[in-house]
Amino acid sequence: MGSIRIGRRELLWGIALVLVASACGGTTAETTVSSSTAAPVASSTAAPTTTTATTSTTTTAAPTTTAAPAVAGEVVPTAVNATLMAYGDFAAGDLPFADGSVMVYWFASQATERWVAVFKHWDVGASGPQCPGASILLPSGQFAFVSNDPSAPGGCDDPENRPKIAESPAGFRQCGALAYYVTEVPITEQEGFLFATVERVVDGGFIGSTSQAQIAATPDFIVDADSYNVPADFFASGETTVSC
Repeated sequence: MGSIRIGRRELLWGIALVLVASACGGTTAETTVSSSTAAPVASSTAAPTTTTATTSTTTTAAPTTTAAPAVAGEVVPTAVNATLMAYGDFAAGDLPFADGSVMVYWFASQATERWVAVFKHWDVGASGPQCPGASILLPSGQFAFVSNDPSAPGGCDDPENRPKIAESPAGFRQCGALAYYVTEVPITEQEGFLFATVERVVDGGFIGSTSQAQIAATPDFIVDADSYNVPADFFASGETTVSC
């Protein structure tokens, strides 16, 4: 076999190549990529939203009530008047007041369309239960529209001779010290005599005082007013206004 001759130059190149291979070759270091695992994101579960129901309260204002103005009636002396005088058999103390001490003034109530008797100087509280009444004596000589109404409970009680009790709007009224009687006689009756009585039932009959006045023009009278203005001599007390 023949010998292989290697020149110096080739030898030097071979050595150089070996050195380069050593520098670049060998074990390649692994590049460790640290996988940084991100911390789990905490799932923030929002608290459930609580909706508070708001109760809407509607305040309804009470309806405004406008009070009706007070009504004052006027009592004046009228041309149609009479004095109550005792009748029948009576003993001392039987009458509700001194004979001839009480007067009646007559008015025509336009609202009730009835004749009204207003009593002057009758102290109702001091007289005890009475049975006042009224009627009309017609030109024919007949009494009509007769009625009575107690001034206090028991005033007209009589199981044997019970009088005809007035029907609304007729009847006895009292406002403070003022006493009046709304009759059943209509104001369309323009002739005859108006009778007013203050009496009580005794032994199956009546005892008391009566009066009569001829019908004529007379002022209006407000029934069931809130108060009344009266003349200074109408009551013993001298008061000129009474409240109901």
